[in-house]
Amino acid sequence: MPSRQKGTSLSLWALLPPLLFLLLWEILALANGERILPSPQSTLRALGGLMANRATWRSLLLTLLRGSGGLALGGAAGLALGTLCGRNPRLHDALSPMVTLAQGCPPIVWISLLMVWLSLGGAIPLAVSTISVFPILLIQTANAVRGLDPRWFEVAVVYRLSPWQKWRHLLMPAIAHPLAGAFSYACGITWKVTATAEFFGATDGMGAQIYQSYHDLALERLFAWTLLIALLGMAIDALLVRRLRTL
Repeated sequence: MPSRQKGTSLSLWALLPPLLFLLLWEILALANGERILPSPQSTLRALGGLMANRATWRSLLLTLLRGSGGLALGGAAGLALGTLCGRNPRLHDALSPMVTLAQGCPPIVWISLLMVWLSLGGAIPLAVSTISVFPILLIQTANAVRGLDPRWFEVAVVYRLSPWQKWRHLLMPAIAHPLAGAFSYACGITWKVTATAEFFGATDGMGAQIYQSYHDLALERLFAWTLLIALLGMAIDALLVRRLRTL
């Protein structure tokens, strides 16, 4: 019985912040008017209208595909070059300035440059998400490989393992745990960066829909898209990111 009471108490405490947030939102909406701040009810009605529209699901799918593509491309490049950098200090030193540049520049810089080079289009969100993920995986992979016991590689030479066998049976099991944290972080930021890139540099996707709502001053729709993007982020965190962090 005490454990049940404890579980109920924890559930109530978990519900308290969102309830207080909704209460504050309602008060501010009443104080400022719907033209300034849509109420939770009008936002939910607008969200229901969006969910009943096929175009909404197409926009959501486009954003997820672009983010997943950027995660795959940036992750693969980061893993490959990170492994080489971990085994070759000279290569690591040579690539460090490029990696620092990619990691230090905010996404808006890359979006601006790509808009000049590529104009508007779906390639911009894909490229920006790739650039955002690449340095995270490269740095973490290089650090993990550099921390491995050199005797492991001597064993690989003795058993004449091929490069693929070294990667599959030696490197990946050894660096999987530290890479899980880096990959979870990359997953967490990919969809945000993708939506931001769509806002400025694409004509479709969730970010572009947010821009269109802002341009039309359709605040209910703008808040509905914002809520939808927040729910998507929570779903990604619950279904994927948290599980990766526990590996």
